[in-house]
Amino acid sequence: MNMNRAGFLISTRTVLAILAITGLHAVTPFDTQAAEETSSSVPDTSPKAADPALLPVAPPQSGLHVDDIVITGTWTPHAQKDSPVEIERITSKMIEQAGATNLRQVLQDVPAIEFRRTGGRFQQFQIQGLESIHTLFLVNGQELIGSTEGGQFTEDLLASPDVESIEVVKGAAAVQYGSDAIGGVINIRTKRGTKPLGGTITGQYGRYNTVTTFAAPEFRSADGKFGGFIAAGVSKSDGVDYIPETPVTNGEPRYSTKNISANFDYAFSNSTKFSLYNKYSDQDRISLGGATAASTRSQTTSNNERNQTVARIDWSPDAISTLSLWGHYQSFQNESRTNTLGTGAQTRVSKYTQTLWEPQFQYTRQLDQHNLLTLGGEHDIRSIEGLNFSSSSAVKRLTESAGWLQDEISVLPWMDLVLGSRYTTNSEAGGAWSPQATLLLKPGNFRGRFSYTKGFRSPGLSELGASFVEGGFFGIVGNPNLAPEKSTSYTANVEYYFERAKIGASVFRHDVNNLIQFVNGTCSAAEAASLGVTQNFCQKPFNTAVTRSQGFELEGGIRPLTWLYLETGYMYVDARDQTTDQYLFGRSRHTWKTRANIEYDGWTFTTRLRYFSSFGFTDANGNGRIDRDQNELAPANVQLDMRLAKTLANGMEFYVGADNITESRVQVGGVAPPEGQHLYYVGMRMTL
Repeated sequence: MNMNRAGFLISTRTVLAILAITGLHAVTPFDTQAAEETSSSVPDTSPKAADPALLPVAPPQSGLHVDDIVITGTWTPHAQKDSPVEIERITSKMIEQAGATNLRQVLQDVPAIEFRRTGGRFQQFQIQGLESIHTLFLVNGQELIGSTEGGQFTEDLLASPDVESIEVVKGAAAVQYGSDAIGGVINIRTKRGTKPLGGTITGQYGRYNTVTTFAAPEFRSADGKFGGFIAAGVSKSDGVDYIPETPVTNGEPRYSTKNISANFDYAFSNSTKFSLYNKYSDQDRISLGGATAASTRSQTTSNNERNQTVARIDWSPDAISTLSLWGHYQSFQNESRTNTLGTGAQTRVSKYTQTLWEPQFQYTRQLDQHNLLTLGGEHDIRSIEGLNFSSSSAVKRLTESAGWLQDEISVLPWMDLVLGSRYTTNSEAGGAWSPQATLLLKPGNFRGRFSYTKGFRSPGLSELGASFVEGGFFGIVGNPNLAPEKSTSYTANVEYYFERAKIGASVFRHDVNNLIQFVNGTCSAAEAASLGVTQNFCQKPFNTAVTRSQGFELEGGIRPLTWLYLETGYMYVDARDQTTDQYLFGRSRHTWKTRANIEYDGWTFTTRLRYFSSFGFTDANGNGRIDRDQNELAPANVQLDMRLAKTLANGMEFYVGADNITESRVQVGGVAPPEGQHLYYVGMRMTL
């Protein structure tokens, strides 16, 4: 720990000394006044600091959205094409055009992202072949907590009208976001009120009684100082992501998710602004699993609630610096029970509450014409209580402190260098230093990005202190002696922009050491006995493996006509356990995705096509590898979605659509994947 701290200080002093000697000072990458002039909304009086909820969004100049302002990856705003890190951006319009009711339905269109279902049928995903637990989910720059089955719980992320955009960073972002961001970042930016008084109302109905409704009023005071955007909605369904289920006897929907959010901002002056964001979500679900016979089939009933509050104040004492302060509180509650339908016997119960309190600060200063310095720090207090952590020896509280320094240097008009360092100390995992270096080349219409990052993920509370019985009578026991996972990432990306088109290629390699995995049969006799299971059916996490995920991406977009836009992307990924040289489960080696959008005379037609090559989904014979001749491979599949909409002069839009027209969506739950079903829907959207 002392060695790491010393290394951090030496590195920081070295960087500053080099800057002093060479006289290189960075230029601010964003001009607030210019953004105000180009924004189509009311003038923004916010300071220059990067506030995801308050920054204006510049209109696209080429129809490709490459001039939109992004924030994720550096904590400072940039036009998307000039961001030092490669960012995929999903706009609110793209969410509407997809007919999405949940954000995962549009995230699956990103070539680097692949969704798979877990044994409990939760949707988890990988970015460039890395585990779901290695990606950090954010809302307005603040993380979402709540893990289920080794991944972040995201089932409650409805496609609310308050979503302005989703920004996806592929590869490590450990300097800015720390632990859990060694694989990437997904940041959901929400809207602020821009109209004196307005709103949006949406309603959608589809197969399996899927009903989604939202109402989203917004307002802005006459002087522009005070505004708000509120969204409330519910989504219910008798189906499970295109897999039909027999409705429960009382006729209630199997899935019901409720969201309500509010985003308020107030400008005390031109130099001081306050914002407050709050979101509450509640999801109830009933799912069936196991055998098809009712006498032996299991039924799981679960409830998940999340409450998140983020308060922020930005103060700009002068034209070249901004101080930002956050206060972030979040709670996540999980209650889940599994019973056998035939006997009513309870085979599993899970109940816990997880909380996070996180004060944070950031100071940004333009040193002179060529240098933008960012200094930040945070202190996290995490706790967890419940039946899953009933053991007296369970770890139920974690604290983590971090400080980071980032320097954006304009070396030449066509070359930027970003150097960053973060030191993190965790109450259970100790300390770690995460350096990052990124080179951005931007001559003319060419962009080249080259990054090196070291990451650090401390074990979570569920890995350190779990103590409960999972479905199928498996005991889960935490391990307080886990070492943190550490990663090294190398990425290179090149892009070229034409007047109405863009092309790009990326290569990546991510190495993760000390990978934490739950291993069956590793509990002690006393630990197994305390849960009432045998040792063979008791799992405990250990640092078991070294993994490597490497490959490349190709992508392109073109608007040949004002009413036609096409984009496509391909990813090849080679993800292996370096210890055994075996391919990791749930990863397609070849993924191809494309999207076409036609807008003409009030009509909009959108089609989305995805291809996934075959992948390993289970180790049926328990030999630790994927065997092609043992029915351990899922088939390749093609997924096709379509949506047709008509917008009337009064702002009313009507649409129809169908997802998974090919009926080949593959679900993975530890058993042979069944065929999917197509999902049709109709809906309306009214903008006031």
